[in-house]
Amino acid sequence: MGKTRIGDRLSKNTTGEAPDEKKNRSAELEEFNAKFDEFTKQFKPLVTVLKNHHAQLQKLQKTQGDVTTELAKWIEKSPIENAENNPANVQVALGKLDNIYSDKYQREVIEYVREWELVIKTRVEASCKQAKEMKQDLSHYEKKTESLSKGHEAAVAKEKTPSPKDVERLKRNEEKLSLARDSYEAHATRLVELIEQVVDNAWKDLLPLLLRMIRMDTDKITDHNEIIESSNVMQNLKNLAEEYKIDLTTPPPGAAEKTVVAADPKKVVPLKQ
Repeated sequence: MGKTRIGDRLSKNTTGEAPDEKKNRSAELEEFNAKFDEFTKQFKPLVTVLKNHHAQLQKLQKTQGDVTTELAKWIEKSPIENAENNPANVQVALGKLDNIYSDKYQREVIEYVREWELVIKTRVEASCKQAKEMKQDLSHYEKKTESLSKGHEAAVAKEKTPSPKDVERLKRNEEKLSLARDSYEAHATRLVELIEQVVDNAWKDLLPLLLRMIRMDTDKITDHNEIIESSNVMQNLKNLAEEYKIDLTTPPPGAAEKTVVAADPKKVVPLKQ
C-alpha cells in the first residue's frame, strides 16, 4: 500500500509531545481493542449510503439524458433547432459535465472512505497480531520461569543446593521474561495510543472529506452556470419568442393561483437529534 494522507497522520505524534517511554498502558489494550471494533463498524453503513447516493446520481443522469433525447425530437426541424446553441445541445453538455462529477464523487468520496477504512484496519490489525504473538511469548516465559522457580524453591526447602546449571537456566529465563514483558508493554502501549489516534481523532480524517464534498457541490453548480451562461441559450430562446410573438408571461397549466412562500433555501436548519 502506498503512502496516504491518513497513514501519514497516524505516523505523526498528534499531540506534539515526546513519547513517554516509562508509560505502560498495556492493561488498557483489551478496552481499546473493543473500542476500535465498535468504531470500524461505522464504515459499512457510511459506504453503503454513499454508494446508494452515487447510484441515484447516475440514475438521475440517465433520466436527464432520456429527457434530452425526447426533447431533441420535438426541437428537430423547428426554429429552435436553428437557434445558436439550442437547448438540447446545452443539455448534452450538462450531461457530460454531470458524468465527470459522478466519476469524481466515486474517486474522491467513496474511495477516500474505503481507503480510510483500509489504512486504519491494516495498521491496527497488524499491530494487534504482533501484540498477540508477543503476549504468547510473555505467557510462555512466565510459565517457564514460574516452573523453574518452584523447582529452585523446592530444592532450597529440602536444604539442597540447586545445581549451577539449574541456577543459570533460571537466571536466563528470568532475563528473557523481563525482556518479553518490557517488549510487550511497550508495544501494547504504542498500540493503545495508535487506536486512540484512530478513534478520538477520526474527525481529522473526516474534515477533508466534508470539505471535498461541499466543494464538489459548489464547483458543479458553478460549472453548470458557466455552461448555460456561455451558451447564451436563455437569451436566444427569449429572442426567438420575441421574433415569433410568443407570450412568456402566461403561467403554465395547473399553476397555483395563490402565491406560495417557499422556505429560505439559504437558511441552514440544524439536524434534529
